[in-house]
Amino acid sequence: MFSKRADTSAAGADPAAELSAPPEEATPESAVPEGVGGTAASDVNGAAPSGPFDSRDYGDIGDLVDAGSLWLPLSQTALLQFGIDNVTHRVLAAFYITPQGAVQLQAYAAPRSHGIWDSLRRDLREALANAGGMSEEVESPFGTALLSQVSTGEDGGFVKQLFVGIDGPRWFLKATITGDAATDPALAQSLYEIIRAVVVHRGSEPHPPQEFLPLRLPAGKNPADVSA
Repeated sequence: MFSKRADTSAAGADPAAELSAPPEEATPESAVPEGVGGTAASDVNGAAPSGPFDSRDYGDIGDLVDAGSLWLPLSQTALLQFGIDNVTHRVLAAFYITPQGAVQLQAYAAPRSHGIWDSLRRDLREALANAGGMSEEVESPFGTALLSQVSTGEDGGFVKQLFVGIDGPRWFLKATITGDAATDPALAQSLYEIIRAVVVHRGSEPHPPQEFLPLRLPAGKNPADVSA
């Protein structure tokens, strides 16, 4: 099931401008198909016992959804959506939404020699602070993550987000979890399973570090027939 979030500038959008992607925001659905195969992406720091995977190691795309730089699992419990720029029709992010929370997924180019999450995390903390938000480092199944609280600008409300960064071979996957799952690891489990089943397709084209790896709508879909 696919759908589109037309405008990606909704409350809770990522305040970090370090990664070269346009404005973002959308919605997801949960569990991952059993028996997803492939070889785990070799985390440049040496610790990735499971996915997300690198397409060069994974093999055939199989039942995954081809969204360009991301090959995405379908889920019986999570809604897969795409954030799309209304003017350019550029796909900005993929989202899985569950009643407990959502995860936004974007992939970026990274250097061959080292990961970028440690430095990006520091930059993100600074950006959050400059935006009047608060953040702290916490542990996740994918290593150190960043839990943030940012004002929505409406009636003094706040939104909590968990930023998870995963360094792969020449790519970086950013997963942003919102909703109750951002602060409750038990509720986040289904979203973590989805992240583990994602395959990043870096491609052979040259990209400078931190450049957004392009996404596209699955075959047969376009902005005119993908419902909001």
